[in-house]
Amino acid sequence: MKCTSGRGKLLCFIVGFAVAGIQLHGQAPPRQDSSSASDRPERRWMIGAWVAEGRNQMLKTRLGHVYDRALYLTAIRAERPVIQGRRFALDYTIDVHPLVVATANRDYADIALCHVGTPCIYGEGAYILIPSRHTAYGVGLVPVGFRARAGIAGPLQVAIGLSGGSIYFNRRVPDPGETRFNFTADGNAAILYRTQFGAIDAGFRLHHISNGNTGRVNPGMNSRLLFIGYDR
Repeated sequence: MKCTSGRGKLLCFIVGFAVAGIQLHGQAPPRQDSSSASDRPERRWMIGAWVAEGRNQMLKTRLGHVYDRALYLTAIRAERPVIQGRRFALDYTIDVHPLVVATANRDYADIALCHVGTPCIYGEGAYILIPSRHTAYGVGLVPVGFRARAGIAGPLQVAIGLSGGSIYFNRRVPDPGETRFNFTADGNAAILYRTQFGAIDAGFRLHHISNGNTGRVNPGMNSRLLFIGYDR
């Protein structure tokens, strides 16, 4: 086909354009660097919630150690990726505790030693402590937390985390010489199952509550908790 005439030039242009299009369509699209894309964190917050409980926990009292205390935590969680790779991620977390329940906190009454037929004895060492138990309720904020996640297989991940904050109770816990305002520290390990609808995680927490030596006494409470949560 000659491309000298006007019609020939038009036909040659159409044929050449079609051939070029066929060649481009047959070529594989250029590959993107998936590693750099996967290492880029998603700059968005995820919102979730979790609950935890621990029963028969150790409590240091004025009369010795007992194991009749329980701690229950409810939490609303916000988290945001700081580092996110193909198999590893680091999240920043914030927890708000709308309700914290701590049971078996002690109060004490001093009772003078009295015996039938003899007068009551008063003075130092002449009293016995009669403990009573009460439940305290609190709210808390844990503004600093980090959680590291690593892939196991498919949607399964393992995670470990650390966090710190504070809880304010309606009564002094766990001793009347303690304070209502207490600091908290938490270490946790969990298994996560992630889907397109969100993530379910369950695991174990080591939870600490104490007043940081701001009260007359500071027995503290160390609790072993099981927890389950969901976020998306």
